[in-house]
Amino acid sequence: MFFFFFFFNLLLVLGCILQCASTIACPQYCVEIEGVYMICSSSGSQKLNPTCVNCCLTPPDCKLYRGDGTLLCAART
Repeated sequence: MFFFFFFFNLLLVLGCILQCASTIACPQYCVEIEGVYMICSSSGSQKLNPTCVNCCLTPPDCKLYRGDGTLLCAART
């Protein structure tokens, strides 16, 4: 009986470790980068000024670009 509880608890701990290890940390702050713009599929090709430059906080259908047109990041899904 003791072995069953020990094994069950071990599985719970290992499951938690695996679940926590697969989680990607996402900073909750904005970065100040000059010239960054955002394009969202819902707004066509219109360049928008993002309220916050952070790939984690970008709306799902949007991408952030540097001033020279290179992709900075796409929103995480």
